Amino acid sequence: MEQRRDINQLMGIFKDKVSLLKATLSTKQTVSLIRVAVIRATTHKPNTPPPDHRVSAILSLGNHSFLIQSLCIDTVINRLHKTHSPYVALKCLIIMHNIISSGFSIFKKQLTLQTLVERQNALNLSLFRNDGCQESFQLASWVRWYAGVIECNLITSRNLGVSISSSRNKKVEFLNDNYVKEYLKVDSVLVKEINLLVLLVEEICKVPESVNYEKNVLVHDVMMLVGNDYRSTQHQIMSRLGELEGRVGRLRVSDSTELVNCLRRLEGCRGRLTEIFGNRMKNVEFWELVSFRKEAASNIGSRLLGWLDE
Repeated sequence: MEQRRDINQLMGIFKDKVSLLKATLSTKQTVSLIRVAVIRATTHKPNTPPPDHRVSAILSLGNHSFLIQSLCIDTVINRLHKTHSPYVALKCLIIMHNIISSGFSIFKKQLTLQTLVERQNALNLSLFRNDGCQESFQLASWVRWYAGVIECNLITSRNLGVSISSSRNKKVEFLNDNYVKEYLKVDSVLVKEINLLVLLVEEICKVPESVNYEKNVLVHDVMMLVGNDYRSTQHQIMSRLGELEGRVGRLRVSDSTELVNCLRRLEGCRGRLTEIFGNRMKNVEFWELVSFRKEAASNIGSRLLGWLDE
């Protein structure tokens, strides 16, 4: 088994060198530079995340033209879909995740358009497999899961009008300027947004159990990024539950029922989240607010149904 793994690693090194050679021979200098940057950041080298300076080199393209940004994202997506290596695939996804959290709103918007609109199912890696060795087989499940988390992140961010992965949750240009001022004030919309955020939490909870990520540097890097997303998602849920203060009593029965179901599903994730992140993101205040809003909405719904029965 170890001999087979060593052979696979040597083949990976050879593939990287061939890919770099092809990239440098491109007649278009810009295309060549982008391809080289992506290949160097997403090598076949096992259990090592993309070096920070390689990631920074790609993120710096966010300062350039729309065409260069588009070409960069297209290059990452193509490498993701052509590879059978879970190491390369995870690194490509890490690059995408860093683009989402980079702060360059146009770069993020372009990634969203290319993965969700122009190239539908670009992040659908449900068929990704690698039976080369036990570790590769296990990591393939992480590739499938991580792609699903990023896709759910992009969909949620697009619908909410904020970037889940941004440390400051900057508003992005998916929706018009009146969104936060007017649209968020509608109770039913708040409930639907909470549902979207809970769906993201549920996607995170599907994390594979096959690898001890504390001992795998590459997977550990993935979990650090996902952990930041979860922390941000908590913040987004809390802000919307805060907006519902004093308004739960006027929710329609359908909205109160949906809210209760959402918050019950969220509470159902609590145990798994503790298993994944330990006490680092315990946030007792968050869970107390979830429970309080759930009980309030549940009581209102029961009271309204009681009146209808009378």
